[in-house]
Amino acid sequence: MTTFAPFAKPLYVMRKPVGALCNLACDYCYYLEKSKLYTHNPRHVMSDELLERFIKEYIEAQTMPQVMFTWHGGETLMRPLSFYKRAVELQKLYGRGRQIDNSIQTNGTLLTDEWCEFFRENNF
Repeated sequence: MTTFAPFAKPLYVMRKPVGALCNLACDYCYYLEKSKLYTHNPRHVMSDELLERFIKEYIEAQTMPQVMFTWHGGETLMRPLSFYKRAVELQKLYGRGRQIDNSIQTNGTLLTDEWCEFFRENNF
């Protein structure tokens, strides 16, 4: 008899902390049409409260020892660096020793030395 194990493999969720907001208008981008749905309403930008709730619940839902966070946009760096610093703090708080990995999708136009240092220090 085969047993159904719905979480025998990692659960992956893509986070979009800025919704469809972007600082470019690339011809190939499928988000250009989606951005019309958001109308730059702040409720489509992930709040600090939602960030904490999401990180806590996402980690709790994982059945594997490694937890992967994928930050996607729009342009993810339109959220301030403090947002991602807080995300890493919360991952450490709720991760309870689990291996936490982060990846981020960006067009790179907003990268600064400070961003690069943060990514290096936190293994993004």
